[in-house]
Amino acid sequence: MPGTRSAGTVDGTPLFKMVSFKWIDYQGDRATTTVPFAPDATAAEIEAVAAVLQAGSNASLWGIDVADNYDGAMLRSNALEAVRESADDYIVIHYKNATTRSDFRLSLPAPLGTFFVEGTETPDPAAVVLTNILAGFAAGLPSGFVPTTVRLSEHREINETVLIG
Repeated sequence: MPGTRSAGTVDGTPLFKMVSFKWIDYQGDRATTTVPFAPDATAAEIEAVAAVLQAGSNASLWGIDVADNYDGAMLRSNALEAVRESADDYIVIHYKNATTRSDFRLSLPAPLGTFFVEGTETPDPAAVVLTNILAGFAAGLPSGFVPTTVRLSEHREINETVLIG
């Protein structure tokens, strides 16, 4: 049995538009500032904010992400205490596009025990929960991406990334 969802329904009426401004400084250090905008904020309004932010920073504003937000109540009581209840344990599905040679990873925290071959930490590629996720995610994928591998990643601790060049 999975945890309980409290996120809103993705129905075209978000609570906010979350806008992430991505920065890089002269030394190569990166930062992202994410702020909520009204759900009906226009591209011109977001661009106006980007312009004044850049005008006030020595860093380079190199990217902007705009996403609809459908947050709900963040309640620990909606999560289950189970074998892998920790959000530091992930099922990681690797997707690749052979034509563009690009890839990405879809991570799902605190996976259900039904993802795994009984008595192991090896994901079962035929597990119903996994095949349902693959099928549901396929409709929203950009063209050419296919799932290639699945693995368990436990207690991730990621060190600082260093730019090359």
